[in-house]
Amino acid sequence: MMSLFTIQRYTGDDNETDENQLKRQASKALKQIRRRAKRLKLDAAKEHEEFEEVKPEKNVESEEQQNPDPEGKESIPVTVLSEEDRIPEGIILDDEERTETSSRIHLKKGIHQVGSFTVLGEQETERVQKVSRKLPDWLMHPQIIEDISASSHQETAENFPGLNSTLIQNLKEKGINSLFPVQQAVIPVILRDTKHGCGPCIYPPSDICVSAPTGSGKTLAFAVPIVQSLMNRVNPVTRALVVLPTKELAAQIFDNFLSLCRNTSLRCALLAGTKGNIFHEQKALIKQGTNGKITSADIVVATPGRLSDHLNQTEHFTLEHLRFLVIDEADRMMDQIKQQWLPLVEESVYKNGKRQKTGVVNLRSLKSPTFPLQKLLFSATLSADPEKLEQLNLFQPRLFTARTKTALVGKKSQPDMEKSFVGKYTTPSSLKEHMIICSAGEKPLIVIHLAVNANRILCFAGSKETARRLTALLQLYAKAAAESKSFTCAEFSSNLTSVNRNKVLKNFKAGKINILICSDSMARGMDIHGVSNVILYDSPPLIKTYIHRIGRTARAGEPGTAYTLLRRGEVFHFKKMLKEAGKTKIKELEILQKDLDNLTPIYEKVLPHVAEKLKENKR
Repeated sequence: MMSLFTIQRYTGDDNETDENQLKRQASKALKQIRRRAKRLKLDAAKEHEEFEEVKPEKNVESEEQQNPDPEGKESIPVTVLSEEDRIPEGIILDDEERTETSSRIHLKKGIHQVGSFTVLGEQETERVQKVSRKLPDWLMHPQIIEDISASSHQETAENFPGLNSTLIQNLKEKGINSLFPVQQAVIPVILRDTKHGCGPCIYPPSDICVSAPTGSGKTLAFAVPIVQSLMNRVNPVTRALVVLPTKELAAQIFDNFLSLCRNTSLRCALLAGTKGNIFHEQKALIKQGTNGKITSADIVVATPGRLSDHLNQTEHFTLEHLRFLVIDEADRMMDQIKQQWLPLVEESVYKNGKRQKTGVVNLRSLKSPTFPLQKLLFSATLSADPEKLEQLNLFQPRLFTARTKTALVGKKSQPDMEKSFVGKYTTPSSLKEHMIICSAGEKPLIVIHLAVNANRILCFAGSKETARRLTALLQLYAKAAAESKSFTCAEFSSNLTSVNRNKVLKNFKAGKINILICSDSMARGMDIHGVSNVILYDSPPLIKTYIHRIGRTARAGEPGTAYTLLRRGEVFHFKKMLKEAGKTKIKELEILQKDLDNLTPIYEKVLPHVAEKLKENKR
């Protein structure tokens, strides 16, 4: 019975000789060697990108046509083999090996016909041509303001055409007797768009974008024409909205508008959380009118978060009469659009259906006048990212960009010019830039050295934690040094409350503080008169961060110096970043070792007490 479950297995031919077995092993080994050789050869060819197309041999094909197979069988074209691919004589391959070898050869390259089938060989790789991003025409062809730092190009406010006498007097009271080139270029354009008033018009005005260095007068470039355009208004409704990224910057712009609106009936409101809670702002924003409560502020200056709160919570606050939307520090504000402040603004503007969004101009749109909303964008580093600009829904925008005589943008290559626009990263010619190469342990000593030998310094730390530690260290050093190396130091960052930040800023402006250790909250738009030096304690991660930080000095044509502290490993990336931005070569400044050695004893004495000082400051 067990024989029923016996499985017959083939165990090979008992008569097989050792000679045949050796031949089969040799053939198998040869096949593996050839496969490996071909694979290595193919890898080398791909590496040098020097492939040659292998085409079917025409001679073989013609011979087959002249000598057809007598048995009527379909012939298969054969590719002629090179000497390397030929099988040496004396080696016998069985049918399976022949088939594999032939298939491998046929599939080497090109297209081959096998019977009625088309066999695709290996694809030849070609280098893909890099596609450069093309900017919109309005970015590629801006209106260039040449040599913004030239004092000879400044025109007095009295002689500037179109300015109201009251506005000229307000400018004089602010100590402004002449207008900078940026203001001379932008103000007439905005005034021309409103020469027939701020009401409905047949053809809507173009949106305006201004990219100019820090301290070149961008604030007055939009504040002056807005005040001039609204001076003759009858009904007090909100017609101008200025949105800024930080509370301190919003308060600064608000003060500028207050001074320009003196001796006029215009009213301004600040929505930034700097003067109490939202209920205090609501009382200043909403007034009782003859027909009920209305928005009484003609000009509103706000931060995105506070503006969103009022649009959602403040009853009777509406933007349905808005004529100007100013977005200052536009590159940073575009990053904050995800907070949905811009959709809320547009919803409030167009909610009643009385106004139509500015779109494509056609015959139908020209038949009836529309009430336009003009957007004004200002920044020292305006983004050229199409996706970010698309979020703003700009209408036929015009770009004004400034540059100095020393700007080397013209040395950029054409591909770089297509990714950026002229003057995007321009800095004032009165600004001197230096880099100091040092170790991480030498950085505090260099800051102390500069603080002792200079006055009115802004020092930018990479984070608020670094700002806190550095402030504590410098305060301990100043106290220990007493009169020999006297200086005063304070912190300005989000570690402090809004009230304390305002107090610190006031003392710094008054000259009671020599060096201010700050984070990026000070890097955007803040205008502090008399700042002669800026220190970048950490290497800036982005070129626009560098531009905004060093832009706190050398403002309004005044001289200034910027120092960037770099570790040895950061120098290459820093130089590369500046080169890609088309900036001039920055000189290296060497601090003598003996100057640092003189500061070391006190530094080593106070260093162990930094942790205790941090706890004290926190309390």
